Amino acid sequence: MSIPSSEIILYAYPQSPVAEKIRVALGIKGLAWRSVEILRLPQSQT
Repeated sequence: MSIPSSEIILYAYPQSPVAEKIRVALGIKGLAWRSVEILRLPQSQT
């Protein structure tokens, strides 16, 4: 899958207050974007 270099990708932790502000700002500006969720804790390797 090829991603255009001008595409906005928001890498964020779940429930991040800063990420929520960015989402609101992108929405107000009417910009297209996509989100990638980053886990806070690494998953155990058991």
